Amino acid sequence: MSTTTANSPEQMEDILLRRIFLLDSSMANNDSCGELRNLIERIIVNRLSGNSESPFQYLIGVYRRAYDEGNRICISNESIRAQIELVVNQVKKSVVSYCRMYLLGKPDEKIINNGRAKSNVSPLLPLVLNLIDESGGVGSCTSFLDDLFNDPDSEFEDTEPIFKQLYEDLRGVALKCSALANFQQPLKALLYLISFPVGARALVNHPCWIPKGNGRVIEMTSILGPFLRVSAIPDKGIFKGQPDDIGKKCFSNSSTRDPADLLSSFKTIKSVMNNVYDGLTEVFRLLLNNASTRENVLQYIEQVINKNASRAHFQVDPISCASSGMFVNLSAVMLRLLEPFLDANLTNKEKIDPKYILFGPRLDFKDLTALHASSEDIKKWLSKNNPTNTSNGENVLLHSQETSSSTSAVSSQRESTSCSFTCECFFMTARVLNLGLLKVFSNLKQLVQDISRCEDSLSTLKNMQLQSHSPRLVQDIARIENEIDSYTQEKLCYEAQILRDGRLLQQALAFYQSMVVWLVGFLGGFKMPLPQSCPMEFTCMPEHFVEDVLELLIFASQIPRALDGVKLDDFMNFIIMFMASPGYIRNSYLRAKMVEVLNCWIPHRSGTLSVTSSLFEGNQFAIQYLVGNLFKLYVDVEFTGSHIQSDDSFNIRHNILDLLEYLWQIPVYQNAWKQISKDEEKGGYLNFLTFVINDSIFLLNESMNKVSELKTLEAEMSQENFLRVDLKLVTKVVNMLAFSTEQITAPLLLPEMVEKVASMLNYFLLQLVGPHKKLLSLEDPDKCEFQLTMLLKQIVNIYVNLEKGDHESIFPYAIIKEEQFYNEQLFTEASNILKRFGEDPRIIQAFDDLGQKVKAAASEIINGEATLGDISDEFLDPIQCAKEKDPVILPSSRMIVDQPMVQRQLPTDTTMIIKKKYRCIHSATCMCTNGHLSEDVIFLLLQNLNWNPKIIATLSCVCKWFDDLVKRVLWKEFCRTRAPKMMHDLQSSGSHSVDGNWSALGKLLIYCSGCKKDGLFNKIQIPGHFAYRTRFSRTSGKSFLLPNCRTDVLYVSDPCEHLDQGEEGDVGFFRGVFKSFTTSKVRKMLVRRGAKFHPTEFCPYCKGKLWSMLQAKMIPQSASCRLGAYEDCIEYYVCLNGHVLGVCTLLPLSDSEEVSELG
Repeated sequence: MSTTTANSPEQMEDILLRRIFLLDSSMANNDSCGELRNLIERIIVNRLSGNSESPFQYLIGVYRRAYDEGNRICISNESIRAQIELVVNQVKKSVVSYCRMYLLGKPDEKIINNGRAKSNVSPLLPLVLNLIDESGGVGSCTSFLDDLFNDPDSEFEDTEPIFKQLYEDLRGVALKCSALANFQQPLKALLYLISFPVGARALVNHPCWIPKGNGRVIEMTSILGPFLRVSAIPDKGIFKGQPDDIGKKCFSNSSTRDPADLLSSFKTIKSVMNNVYDGLTEVFRLLLNNASTRENVLQYIEQVINKNASRAHFQVDPISCASSGMFVNLSAVMLRLLEPFLDANLTNKEKIDPKYILFGPRLDFKDLTALHASSEDIKKWLSKNNPTNTSNGENVLLHSQETSSSTSAVSSQRESTSCSFTCECFFMTARVLNLGLLKVFSNLKQLVQDISRCEDSLSTLKNMQLQSHSPRLVQDIARIENEIDSYTQEKLCYEAQILRDGRLLQQALAFYQSMVVWLVGFLGGFKMPLPQSCPMEFTCMPEHFVEDVLELLIFASQIPRALDGVKLDDFMNFIIMFMASPGYIRNSYLRAKMVEVLNCWIPHRSGTLSVTSSLFEGNQFAIQYLVGNLFKLYVDVEFTGSHIQSDDSFNIRHNILDLLEYLWQIPVYQNAWKQISKDEEKGGYLNFLTFVINDSIFLLNESMNKVSELKTLEAEMSQENFLRVDLKLVTKVVNMLAFSTEQITAPLLLPEMVEKVASMLNYFLLQLVGPHKKLLSLEDPDKCEFQLTMLLKQIVNIYVNLEKGDHESIFPYAIIKEEQFYNEQLFTEASNILKRFGEDPRIIQAFDDLGQKVKAAASEIINGEATLGDISDEFLDPIQCAKEKDPVILPSSRMIVDQPMVQRQLPTDTTMIIKKKYRCIHSATCMCTNGHLSEDVIFLLLQNLNWNPKIIATLSCVCKWFDDLVKRVLWKEFCRTRAPKMMHDLQSSGSHSVDGNWSALGKLLIYCSGCKKDGLFNKIQIPGHFAYRTRFSRTSGKSFLLPNCRTDVLYVSDPCEHLDQGEEGDVGFFRGVFKSFTTSKVRKMLVRRGAKFHPTEFCPYCKGKLWSMLQAKMIPQSASCRLGAYEDCIEYYVCLNGHVLGVCTLLPLSDSEEVSELG
């Protein structure tokens, strides 16, 4: 405002107010100069009462004009300028006061006469959004909002309702935003509002700050939920494609798109999501830095974690759990929040209290499996550290799973426990990453498998189309192509947000590096050997802490340059410390996964060559301990219990052999290997060699049994490779022996080992060049990665290497010891084959010389036996009836046996002897032979008892002989008696046995397995029970098979009803069995689709691995009709032996149906 000196201060005020209120000049005269300042309130009320314009819009207009006029004041006189500014501020204050009344909707105010009821949206929202967009009137908007929210005369209770409506409106805007929409506008608006102290308080006091309900409810209805769910990762279930299908927008028809176009989409999504992470992090940081709101924020994160704990399950319910996108965003936020507190050396580790696991006030760890601690161990530790609670043991709530689990302490003690922010943030970040980023990795792996399965199906259908064209095939091909396109879009969304975001992966790796440094801090740092007793602080830690470290390392190792700048030595040292330490990490699966990580770091495999190329050679800790711990783990895999089944144990050993093969090429590791072979010649290294030899014989024998099956299926199942794993591992085992025996032969030539080694070599030679050598010839050996000639070459090299190291000439005599495998013609045939393939003549000559030595040794033994005649029985070893060389007396039975024979049969480790000890074999010296009945008498006795299953089960526990009789005879007769027609059909193919043995089938006939909470079906706890009257139907089984698989034979039971199971309704369990499952079309389809086994659960009848038919999408709609169940509420699994177990939600039925008996 500029004016001349002709106007008095009063006239200036009037002119200013007329401009602000848009008054006609006739309303003022000289006699009334200076009176308008006293009429401000009256003017506002009069204009609002008779104005058709929205009251709020009018008031905002007045404020904007007052703001502009105030900025234009140009009066040199300080006194007059102050007077004019006072009038302007009075107008602004009055306007703000009336705006507050309007926003609060007070019914006794005259201004509430129109406009308010026309919209449920706060009129402040457009104002805030315009301010964020920096559109017209930014200065006045900022000033108005500052005056509205920072008024010292207003109470919090007067302002909170204004924010309440504003936050609800803002949540609605954010709920409609996707990552590609203008999400920045509501996010910046939220940041602006919480920058006011009153706004931050109003947010955390909002009724929807932490709404009641499950994880999905929190995501959709909390104020922060819609902001956290803005993601490129597609949602699941009914939420898929909401609010926008980013995959379809950015990656449709990706196979035909220009790579530059795809790269542009990747960069856009990466940039957008980093903006989301930064904005959300700033929101949390502002709220956490405010002392009055920090506790509420921690409570929010606590509820998000606890309400979504089931995201850790194998199958996640999208109705009850928040989306993966929300948890990935929260993972990024937590990592950014914790980043300032973490460094490579974890200097703040004293702030992280390990007792938070037991006494933490927020997170519930009681259902998480611990690394090693048992419930009794934790109870003693708690009593020792809390002596005041010793007498009150009931107050300590211990929860333990079968292996081990964390515990929760007294609730009052939890409430009184005070933890630093760093401590709480550390454990919360670990839980969020487990439920978020690491779970997404698992989902991505499953997605890749689904794509591979669809591509195999598409290839099969196109091959069928070449033979016969039909409209149905065209439809199926189009459907699968659409599925592949959909899966590919989803995969590329994962790749854009996670795989290409190096910062996110680096932050996660930095956090887990701090995690391993913190964990080993309980043991005094990275050093070996480990303490004799494991500290309880370490044993109580959740198992997933270590598992998540390993999963992230495996995942990151497959992404180029993802490990750049990461200090991998800490991770490697951690792995080496615990991979062979079952006293510290009980779960062998975890320790085996450590080898998988190291395998990913082998330079020729790693996608991060520059990082891992010198990792092994430059790590002194690895040079000293890695090889020895690999030997120990190779042996430990045999005694892993239920964690690792047979197939998994061989996969683990394959990884170990791969790593050993690489390490042998590095001189420092080769020297360490040699030193171990000398230091532990009769200890751990000998155990390792024993298991290597046992594995080689077992695997070759298994391969021989499987190869005939493969040949019969080869034409129909060209994509399958049943022998791949076994033959590949056979090659690895033999290769390891071949290269190691070039330098190390002494342990294999020990008296207790030489005959075992010779027997193994003879067996291989017999299979490779003997009469049945054609059995191992495959139509496509490359598919199984198996080369007969190369295997024969390696076997011959082992023969030659051992002969070179045999300074006492005992090896030729050991070769002829096993007469069933030795034949001098085999040596000649092997030599001729190698000559045809151009093998090194020096090797062939050395092998021929060994053959001559063996032949001479055989003649010498024959002549010696003729001279000695028959040997007295007292000089014969009772195990193999051979002449004793070093007789010893066993401590228990006082029997005299040959010491090398005992050492050959059992490992030298006493703990292994205990594990390998069998029950009574019912020999002549067995005490249970007193009053022994013959098999015929036992058969007649059980037949008279109608094959009572309880008596049969009890009898099998007596000794090994009875157990053998039960499995071989009694369970078989039980099954034949209970279901004669069914058993006749199952054996009609000519087989005298069934898949999975008779005892498993007997249990399936009479036992309903039920389900456990968080188990196979993720249902409520329903214990298993006997069900003696159950009908199995072959006709019903057809309803459970896809149309192209209905030539298979499947018997399925009627559902075992469990009524009124709460939210689950009426639950029905059913079970069944396939006929000749190994050759069934269902099994072929499962293999062709790349179906994966359940990672933790096994068949309750035979302990075999389980395929999910639901996951493989092989459950037809006819199954629900047959069971009388709701559609989409049926799920069943089939094991490797063809046993079926499933669950369904039953429709309400009458009670008049009768249950028929078996048979």
